[in-house]
Amino acid sequence: MIDEVRKLMASLRGEKVVKVVVGPAGVHYDFGPEQKSPALIVRYGVLSNTSITIHSSQRQRLLGIAPFPPFSCQDALGKVLVGKTVTEADFDEKKNAARIILDGNLLLSLVPTAEDEGVYWSVYYWPSGPLGKIRDGFVITADSIERVKAEGVQS
Repeated sequence: MIDEVRKLMASLRGEKVVKVVVGPAGVHYDFGPEQKSPALIVRYGVLSNTSITIHSSQRQRLLGIAPFPPFSCQDALGKVLVGKTVTEADFDEKKNAARIILDGNLLLSLVPTAEDEGVYWSVYYWPSGPLGKIRDGFVITADSIERVKAEGVQS
């Protein structure tokens, strides 16, 4: 399943961060193509309640948020991430972490920890946007990977 997670993560390349929303389940990042019309097009989603770190290519830490970020972080995350293009996205199988590089300059890391139960990140693909059915996805904790399809979670 690790190869499948890597493949889904790699398919984020070239997509833009079009929206960031902080809610009770964590931070939801929406990815889609260049937005040329007022209608928001979303093809991929990442949901995370893990610790979030954003570093610049100079290794400067721009933002660090503990698990279950507060709603007040939404504006700061949006300012840093929205409009940026994914130049690389990968899965670190040693830490079950997401590594997303934006504009070749920013590293967004989502790392689940075993100490905090219920901490995870997930990645989803919607061929027709978030209101359509999930075509593929994974929920990733510190020690597990579960596939998600339109029918629900499958081990």
